[in-house]
Amino acid sequence: MALSDLRLVRDANGLPTDFVWLSCVEGDQTFLVSISRADVDDFAQQKLPRAEQDALVEKNLETLAPIITVKRDRGDLGQQPMPTAHQGW
Repeated sequence: MALSDLRLVRDANGLPTDFVWLSCVEGDQTFLVSISRADVDDFAQQKLPRAEQDALVEKNLETLAPIITVKRDRGDLGQQPMPTAHQGW
């Protein structure tokens, strides 16, 4: 089954700030995806402010979707407890 509704989590309160956070849906499951801000800077080949890191990731969601799908299919996923403050994304 394909991932859908891949989007940037803009208000990631309670989540580690050294990551850009995305959410996506597959069937009845919602996934939270993290991308290291250091990796975003490496991709950009320069240190970017957080807002520009977020914009770069958001601009490339279509490119990231198949990568996320492959990592999920390979079982290359980590798990973190979800903060209870993140209801209703």
